[in-house]
Amino acid sequence: MANSNDIGETTESIVQKSKSGKYRIFLTATAFLGWTMVVYEWNVFGLLLGPVSKILHLTSAQVGFLLAGIQFIMVPIVFLIGYFIDKVGRKVMYQITLIGASILTALTGVATYIGLIPLLLVRSGTQGSAQNEQSVAATMITKEMPARWRALIYSFVQSGWPLGVALAGIVVTFLYKPLGYKYIWLIAIIPMVLIIIARHWSRETTRFEEIKKAREGVNDKNVNYFSNVKKLKQNTFRQAFEKDVRKYTVWAFLIYSIYLGGQVPVVILAAYYMEEIIKIPVISAASIITIGSFITVPAYWLNWLISEFIGRRYTGIFGTIMAFIGTFIFAVSAHSYYSLLIAYSFASFWINGNFINIINFVNETVPTRVRGTVNVISTGLGQLSWGLIELSYAFLIPLIGISYDMVFIAGIAFAVTSILFATGRKVKVGEPLEDISI
Repeated sequence: MANSNDIGETTESIVQKSKSGKYRIFLTATAFLGWTMVVYEWNVFGLLLGPVSKILHLTSAQVGFLLAGIQFIMVPIVFLIGYFIDKVGRKVMYQITLIGASILTALTGVATYIGLIPLLLVRSGTQGSAQNEQSVAATMITKEMPARWRALIYSFVQSGWPLGVALAGIVVTFLYKPLGYKYIWLIAIIPMVLIIIARHWSRETTRFEEIKKAREGVNDKNVNYFSNVKKLKQNTFRQAFEKDVRKYTVWAFLIYSIYLGGQVPVVILAAYYMEEIIKIPVISAASIITIGSFITVPAYWLNWLISEFIGRRYTGIFGTIMAFIGTFIFAVSAHSYYSLLIAYSFASFWINGNFINIINFVNETVPTRVRGTVNVISTGLGQLSWGLIELSYAFLIPLIGISYDMVFIAGIAFAVTSILFATGRKVKVGEPLEDISI
């Protein structure tokens, strides 16, 4: 075993490297680009739900069952990766998530023509990897950036969502007809591979190195973040539900899953709603989503800026109310191209932008030692919520119609989310993670 001086030097070296300005820029860039590409791929599938339903001869209700099945199958995938984030390290999972997404992306076009079950399995794996991309990046960014700027930096990373959606819209608008459904998926592979290669030079987070030392019984005096080393050796799922952490874990699970359920009408079903219910062409729907997504990019920065003045809690409540108003306008009042464009842009701006308040709130609430686990399991439960909501559409659409179904679901979800924001832990903006963590 190394002596204490060796350990101290190693720890100091790791800290200095992790705080390098150039490395922080590199980490932010690879997180942003990786998230943008998996979102792009995900939304190409959403934009092409109309053609998918025609290839497989699916009704609106059956499309709901397909989407629900994808979410249900991907949940255990998300949970498994969540466990390994806090067990084997952030860097390893940072690579694995994007590798998995890229391989399965290439198979989507072929799987659709083989049949419903192959498509279901491929999309579950693809979207499971994509969701973990978000969670791993959030964990790494939160732990590597200065306390004062971590929320801003991750707001920038998360703005890759509307950029990815816009990129998907551009590709579908201009390349769907010449390439066709089967080959349009290959466009995402090259940039994903380049990002995977770049991430070879990413580093493990300083705090995970500290956790690793503590688990291995290295001199406790050199472990900077943890008062109870014994806890670190326990299963991370168990740690997340210990008495001093449990209420924050449950709160994180609830706010993720309920808010994501409210996102379904605009984030998941917008293209299908416009193409199959309003009856506008696929390319017109893609252009609406592209323009609306470009407009949404600054929403993440605006929410961060507001939260710097009034806090994450009150910004989240305000953003959630605006998200419901946007959903209502989109689902009930918009029927022409321009009215859909305005309504979608407004709804997307607040629904997606407000999500950064949840991500930052959760990351600043839960302890360092279980942050990766809580992040990913919260995301997994969010996917389960998406699946349940999509399943509800399959049953409710024949009864009340898709427009009122969208408003009903979003109204309940966003009302409960507002209550959860109001009861969340109050964290001072820019407070060091060590003071927040237990």
